[in-house]
Amino acid sequence: MSAASARGGGRALLRAAFTVGGLTLGSRICGFIRDVAIAAVGGAGVVTDAFFIALAIPNFFRRLFGEGAFSAAFTPMFAGRLETDGRAAARAFAERARAVLLPALLIFVIGLEIGAPWILGTVWLDPVADAARYALALDFLRVTLIYLVFICLVAMVGGVVNAVDRFAAMAGAPILFNLCLIAGAALHAVFDFGATVGHALAWAVAISGVVQLALLIYCARREGMGL
Repeated sequence: MSAASARGGGRALLRAAFTVGGLTLGSRICGFIRDVAIAAVGGAGVVTDAFFIALAIPNFFRRLFGEGAFSAAFTPMFAGRLETDGRAAARAFAERARAVLLPALLIFVIGLEIGAPWILGTVWLDPVADAARYALALDFLRVTLIYLVFICLVAMVGGVVNAVDRFAAMAGAPILFNLCLIAGAALHAVFDFGATVGHALAWAVAISGVVQLALLIYCARREGMGL
């Protein structure tokens, strides 16, 4: 490798690091504003407790599958295919992976929707002793589970985008999640959107998955990797 190539690679690495670091910092700031907005609108009580319980369950499976096992297997395989066989072969590989992942996600989430009362009542809350919180959390969970389908696809498309050295979209996607929740809290406060602030936030979570996926698909298409 020539000295010029080494310097170019070093500059590219620094740009990527600053991009990811800056967007991650922006996400943390938005997360702080999100928490302040939820506290201001919802306060501390049964509704907000139930919402955070309903959010914890899809987040657990997101970390376990979407950003855990699947990403750990898919991203290196896609990057290797891209390096050895070129973009067309890598894109075909990603499309085959998507064709397997999407039906599996739908079946898994439908199973979670059916088993939600058991999961919530066994692991998190007592349906009898804590009936009010349990009923609200179950309502919210049935909505927030929709988010799991989209965010696992975000992890897959994000792996594609990162593999072609475009890091901003995946690093910035959590900002959209926080902005959607801030918007949900604001809409409830101003326009009384949703039966409770928890309902507004649950739908904001589901919508944030759609918005994040739309961003990643757009960026992948710009790089000629639209699935």
